[in-house]
Amino acid sequence: MNIPNILTTIRLCMMPVFLFVYFLPGQTAKWWAMGVILLAFFTDVLDGYIARHYHQITNLGKILDPVADKAMQITVLTCIVFNNISLLWVAAFILMKDILLGIGAIVMYKKGIVGQANWFGKTACFVNICACVMLLFPFSVPLPEAWVTFTAWLLIVVNALSLASYCIMFVKVQSQ
Repeated sequence: MNIPNILTTIRLCMMPVFLFVYFLPGQTAKWWAMGVILLAFFTDVLDGYIARHYHQITNLGKILDPVADKAMQITVLTCIVFNNISLLWVAAFILMKDILLGIGAIVMYKKGIVGQANWFGKTACFVNICACVMLLFPFSVPLPEAWVTFTAWLLIVVNALSLASYCIMFVKVQSQ
């Protein structure tokens, strides 16, 4: 196992830690939980950088990295819905998108093809994490409802574009 795959595995292991810390009582726990999420995001960026720049891209990493990304997103989205049930529809849409992408990845893998993340997917992941941090953690001034609504729609649009780009990739690969 190379360094990027080790970092990805560590990121996967951070999700139960995040949940544990997030649900501890007190505001300080929320800040520690934000630290865990930001550290997980940093390891995501770092493992991608190392894999690309030091030619350590592996098929395991191509599978494990998106799984870790999805685990991180779903874990954080679940906490958001726990705090704000009105955002359930956003979390459901992103979860459905991830399930569809997972099914597509399995179909491609059975044909001997391991897909890679594209620009739309990476952008969606980045927007998801930024939006989740903004929606989830208590800052000194609560977000106005208009910001929450804007952020929800931004998440929907970015994730829909990501899904569409992967569907196009899937159709192209299937037609070859």
